[in-house]
Parts: sequence; structure tokens; C-alpha cells
Amino acid sequence: MTNGPAPQHRRQDLARKSPPAGPDLGATDSASAAFPGASCEVVRREPSGLAAAGRDRRFQELVAAVVHGPGVLPPRVRESLVGGAAPEGLTAFAAKVADGGLTVTDDDVAALLAAGYSEDAVFECVVAVAVAAASARLRIVERLLAASS
Repeated sequence: MTNGPAPQHRRQDLARKSPPAGPDLGATDSASAAFPGASCEVVRREPSGLAAAGRDRRFQELVAAVVHGPGVLPPRVRESLVGGAAPEGLTAFAAKVADGGLTVTDDDVAALLAAGYSEDAVFECVVAVAVAAASARLRIVERLLAASS
């Protein structure tokens, strides 16, 4: 393995394998001007039952990896965090993370470190709470989509 830059042809291969960029929804006016008569409306599609089942399966695999995978926090602690119930000592921190994490400060992390949690334990807490928050938000979106159908 070399430490130098990748050969030019290798960089081009990597660039070709990158996922295509999503549509620039802000550019619809310029697209309309460039292609008069073309439709620029965004089409919403309901996920098929198969797609939703695949997404649910993958999400459950993620939850299982977070809860039962290797880590410094005991699986029961990670499971309670993923379930939305933080154990004593992590409650305030978990609430800040679940609320989006923008209010978490260095002092919050320092307090957990001073309480005996390692940096790895703090990271695992953040990941478990983020998975719980993602699950809650996903369920809200699913209910909204079902109600609008």
C-alpha cells in the first residue's frame, strides 16, 4: 500500500463510482428557461411495501448492532438508550442529544468523563440516542404519509 496520492486513473474510477447528485430543486427556474414546456414538478412516490419492509429490516439490523455489538457500555444500557429511557447519570445528556444535539457542550461531556464514563462510552451513548431519535422521526413521517394518502 502506498502513502502517496492515488494515480490519476484511480481517482477517476472513484469519481465514477460516486452516487449521482440529487436533483437541484432550487434550479427549477433555470431548467424551465432552458427547456420551455418541460415539467419541473417534483413527483412524490409512496414507498412500496417491499421497499418499506427492506428499510425496516435494515433499521432493525442497525438497532441490533448498536445494542448488541461490541462496546464499553453494557448492552442493557445501550438498549435502554435506544428505547428512549436513559439510565440515571445519562438522562440530561441523552435528552440534549435526542433534541438534536445542538445544545451539548464541552462541559456536558466533561461532566460525564468526570463521572467515570470513558470517551467511548459517551460516543456509544450519542449513537444509541441518535438511533432512538431517528426511529421516532421515521415513525412520525410514516404516520404523516399514511394520513395524507
